[in-house]
Amino acid sequence: FAEVEYLVRMANQRVLMEKDAISALQLLRSADHIVKDARGLLAHDLRQALASDIAALEAVARPDVQGIYLELSALISQVTLLQRDPPSFETITPLHEEALESAAVMDPSAHLLTNAAERIAGLIDFRRHDTEVRPIPTPDEIYYLKQNLVLKLQIAQLALLRGDVGIYQRSLIEASKWVLNSFDEDATRDAMADSLRDLVATKVSGSLPDISDSLEEIK
Repeated sequence: FAEVEYLVRMANQRVLMEKDAISALQLLRSADHIVKDARGLLAHDLRQALASDIAALEAVARPDVQGIYLELSALISQVTLLQRDPPSFETITPLHEEALESAAVMDPSAHLLTNAAERIAGLIDFRRHDTEVRPIPTPDEIYYLKQNLVLKLQIAQLALLRGDVGIYQRSLIEASKWVLNSFDEDATRDAMADSLRDLVATKVSGSLPDISDSLEEIK
């Protein structure tokens, strides 16, 4: 009875503290086997309670934790392929310079007026509020950004194994924002963003049942 009680208590702890339905199911099955194989031990009500708790755990939808973990590992290996090229600048010669020079010969006052207007316009900075301006990162900043992105995906992996849905989803949402806002638009970035969005929507943990009946019965 002491051995069975220990296994049942461990199973309840796995459900309540670690959200681990698979380990709890194995512990309850082990407890049931001990009761079944014990000679001279009559515990019909206990085995009935164990069977009920085992069936409740078996009914819980089990996500493909291994598949999700491996998909995150594949995304981690693709982080090095993300690109952020520095912007290039080139000087554009105004097409109307020759026309202005010709007009200056014909009408010097008109040339002076146009020149003054261009200088005044150059002192004014026109900006659109609906346009998001991205800062230009240095090569070191891009390196550390990729390392932080890898760390964020690894945190999501650990949260997946622990069944912590909140940390898992927050980590992937933040990683998705970094990918979209910090790297150049290309096939690699778009594919990674789509994968992260699908992983956020993937159900990685179901609501676990109450398996305290067997614990109460063994008491």
